[in-house]
Amino acid sequence: LINLQEVETSILVLEKVIRIYFRESTRPDFDQIIMKMNLVIFPMIEIFDPELHNFLLASDIDHTVVLPWILSWFSHDMNNIDATSRLFDAFLSSHPAFPM
Repeated sequence: LINLQEVETSILVLEKVIRIYFRESTRPDFDQIIMKMNLVIFPMIEIFDPELHNFLLASDIDHTVVLPWILSWFSHDMNNIDATSRLFDAFLSSHPAFPM
């Protein structure tokens, strides 16, 4: 979308992206996203980084701490537009669950 120069085309693409990739994010609550985080993200953290998983459990950190990363496709902390664009390209060319 950043590279599209026609506003009308950008709007059409964005509408489709929202319907397919951000469907859960546009619901009245984040229950679906939180459920997926509990079923996917945290078990993955436990497998790939048990120390981090144990720290999160011991710290009693709410699972929604990672919600901004998921909602923004990890871009809210990135200052490099090229890297962000590459991530978005990968996410948009993959299955909607790929960013998780």
